[in-house]
Parts: sequence; structure tokens; C-alpha cells
Amino acid sequence: MESLEAELSDATPDAAAIEVLEEQLNTAKQDQQHNEGVYEDMVERKITLGEDNAINKRAMDAAQAEVDELRFRLTKAQARVKTMQGKREDALKAKNKSLESIQAIQANRQEWEEDRVSRQAEVDEAIAEVSAVYPERVVVPEGKSRDDLIRTREKLEKTRADTERQLGGSQQQLLQQANEAKAAHKEATDEYQSIGILKTQLIRTLQSRQQRWKQFRSGISVRARVTFGYLLAERKFRGELKIDHKKQALDIQVEPDSMAKAGGGRQTKTLSGGEKSFSTVCLLLSLWDAMGSPIRCLDEFDVFMDSVNRDRSMSMIITAARRSIGRQFIFITPQSMNNVQQDSDVKIIRMTDPERGQTALPYARG
Repeated sequence: MESLEAELSDATPDAAAIEVLEEQLNTAKQDQQHNEGVYEDMVERKITLGEDNAINKRAMDAAQAEVDELRFRLTKAQARVKTMQGKREDALKAKNKSLESIQAIQANRQEWEEDRVSRQAEVDEAIAEVSAVYPERVVVPEGKSRDDLIRTREKLEKTRADTERQLGGSQQQLLQQANEAKAAHKEATDEYQSIGILKTQLIRTLQSRQQRWKQFRSGISVRARVTFGYLLAERKFRGELKIDHKKQALDIQVEPDSMAKAGGGRQTKTLSGGEKSFSTVCLLLSLWDAMGSPIRCLDEFDVFMDSVNRDRSMSMIITAARRSIGRQFIFITPQSMNNVQQDSDVKIIRMTDPERGQTALPYARG
């Protein structure tokens, strides 16, 4: 009995230990409830922060799009400023040249005025001398009689007749012929001068047209270069559009890594298929921007492109087409174009698969 009581006493837990454990259990339950409340607050806070994050993400995307648009407008404005600065320099040069011409003309006018005054003085002096030599009455030379004067007159008349016979006409006839010749010469001289003036005006007009054409061509070239560089920057490419108007040559240099510091780019022959197609699309878009054709068509531009280059090129083409008001773009491609979203201004027409082995198109003649 004593041994059994001892075993029962050992098996029965201590009441003080039980109370301590119950207090620990209650404390643990309270901590669990508190942690559950904190967890629920954290879940609600996470949902709220997720919604705020989505709103901030949309705002950031809109702001980034606005920044890209402003950068594009800034690039165009800088190109326009450069063009206007060139025009201003040309205008200043023309102004300075005109001022120099005016000064030279004024100097020539002063010299001509002085020459006119000196010649007028010479004419007045000559008139005074003639009036002094030839008075109103002709004086008969001393020692000459009337017969002598008659013989002298007859001799002069004979000499005059011989001279007229040698010359082929009388004084009046010769004077009339001389006047007619002078009139013809004057008419020919006036016509020659008028033709010379017309020639000078035509040359100036041609030069002015050539100058305006060069300025217009330069503006188009600058615009094409800026647009080509901007489009290449969409894929972080670096390139240059070289235009030689004298040789009528067009060449491009493209560097796929826009962060490269050395090297002047690569020729198009050294580019991969996707890089070459993307560069070709950028070149076409930059040239289209400088053309006035209302309808523009492009066939199989993405044959050698990967998915990244194809998506970026298609997005660039659609954006450029939307900016071109009053123009229609037609693009033909063997790809599915599932990545392009059809919209009110973007229409996708899918052709049926061709029937292999057919010898004629399935269309009836009307």
C-alpha cells in the first residue's frame, strides 16, 4: 500500500506547476489573438498599398509618355532653331553685301558728278571760243575779188561733185543714210542692252531659285537626319544619315550600342538581319516624313526581324502613321500580327491561306 501511494503521489502533478502552465497558456493565447489582429491589419494595408501602387504606376507611365513627346518636340525645335540661325546668318551676309554695294554706288555717283561739272565747263569754254572765231558776217579775205570767189566756188562745187560721185551720193543722201544707220545702230544697241538686262535678271532669278532650293533641300536633309537618329534611339541605337547632294548618294551608318564611345558606326552589310530591317524601317520613316505622297505602302518589312524588333518597329510605324495627318499607310506582311491591336484608325485584313497546286486565281471575270 505504501509503494502504491508513493507511485500515485509521483503520478499526480503538482498543483502549483499546473497553475504556472495554465498562466503561460493564457498568455500564449492572448499573444496569438494579438498577432492575428496584426496580420489582418497587414493584409488590409497590403491591398491598399497595391491599389496605390497601380495608380502610381499608371501616372508614371503617362508622365513618361509626356516626357518622350516633349523630348521629340524639343529635338524638332532645336533643329528648327539651327535652320533659322543659318537663315539669319545668310540674311546678315546679304545685308552687309548690299550696304557695301550702296557705298560703292554713292562713291561712283560722286565721281560722275565731278566729271559732269568739269565737262560742262569745257563745253562752255568751247562755245565761247567758237563765238569769238565765227561772227555773224563772213569776212572776205583781203586781196580776193569777186571773180576769184566765183572760181573758188566753182572749184569747190566740182570738188564736191567729184567727192559725191566717189562717195556714192550727195550730202543730204549721205546724211539720210547716216541717220538711218544711226537709228538702226541705236535700235540694235537698245535691243542688245535690253537682252543683256533680261539675261542678268534671268541669271539672278536662277541663282535665287537655286539658293532657295538649296535651303529647302538642306532643311529636308536636317529633318531626315534628326528623325532617323530619334527613331534609332527607340532601340538605343546610334546612327547617322549621310546625304551627298553633289554625288546624289545616300548612305547610313548604324551602331547598335548607343553607349559606345569609339567608332564611327558600321556599314549596313555588317548588321544582322533584324538590325538591318530595323534600320531600314527607321530610314523609310525618316524619308517618308520629308515626302508629300498621300499613300505609302511597305511590303514584308519584318521578314528577318525577331519578336522584339518586330514589336518595336510596328509600334514606331503606327505612331508615325498617326502623326501623319491626311496620309494612308498600307503594310503587307506574312506575319500573324497578333501583337497589334485593331483600332478605329488601324485595320487588319487577313488573307486566306493559298491553295497549293492551283493554276488560276479563284476570281471570276466580270
